[in-house]
Amino acid sequence: MGGLLCLSIARGEHPKALQLRVPVEKEAEPVEMGPSGELYRGRAFGGDAAIKVLKTYRSRNRVDFIKVMLSEVIISCYSQHPNILPCYGIYNPQSQAPVGLVSPWMGNGNVGDYLRGNPQANRLLLISDVAAGLSYLHDNGIVHGDLQGANVLVSASGRACISNFSLSTLSSHEKSSVGLDFGAIRWQAPELFAKLDSDEVRITTKSDIYSFGCVSYEIMTGNIPFYNIRKILAIPALVLAGARPQKPDAADPKYQAYGPTKRTWSFIETCWQQDADLRPTALELHHRALSSSVACPRPTQQSDDASLGISSPGCASE
Repeated sequence: MGGLLCLSIARGEHPKALQLRVPVEKEAEPVEMGPSGELYRGRAFGGDAAIKVLKTYRSRNRVDFIKVMLSEVIISCYSQHPNILPCYGIYNPQSQAPVGLVSPWMGNGNVGDYLRGNPQANRLLLISDVAAGLSYLHDNGIVHGDLQGANVLVSASGRACISNFSLSTLSSHEKSSVGLDFGAIRWQAPELFAKLDSDEVRITTKSDIYSFGCVSYEIMTGNIPFYNIRKILAIPALVLAGARPQKPDAADPKYQAYGPTKRTWSFIETCWQQDADLRPTALELHHRALSSSVACPRPTQQSDDASLGISSPGCASE
């Protein structure tokens, strides 16, 4: 994948094989707008589709934009795992138009939306899904860079899929530097706040692990990290000083309903260690299998999951 990305950057264009040759319908107005692009609902391959049109002004110059765009395109389209949102290909009806990434439409929304509508869903299985997807990315040299609940979508059969690779990079390639992203501060590791005015700040697999702990916290508590702190710019100093999201009180109805148990909380805290080198790897987290003793209520994957690249039955993550 690294060689393909380098070749694409050198040519200044995406691989032609990714250009979709089938009809794609896109609604006129976006359903969501974010810093990396606009999300449209549409149709492709006979089903509902999501079309993310990448913004062209994320970088100060065209060369930087092409690098960022090609990185997102190639990582999205060539990552294949049951817990990674698949990308069908590129929608670009006019050669000068912004590039659109076409994926299956996830009607359950992100993991927070899903749990608000399905509060009794098995949360440990969702955490296991995210760990499996993150392990796949890291095993393939991919750093996600923006792991948070909003970027974890849930399939029709209740399986979590990691999405949004707008900040992702290949560990073998030039690493992405980060700035103070107001939308991601609550999920960012302390080392990313340490030298914000320096070019040395880079996203890594270890910063992904910290963010994974925050996503696990979201899943288990129903709250975003530091939900009780309204002044978001106060969070970096707190995290640098060692503060972490607060464990729910035992009297909290959410705690009584779905934990987290002592074992689950310990699992989350291992991801939040101040020293990045002491954090476990994604593979180690996946192998800890918090869900191994939990009965799986999720149905055998049907045709809707086949469109997500899922072919194995049952609950196991590949």
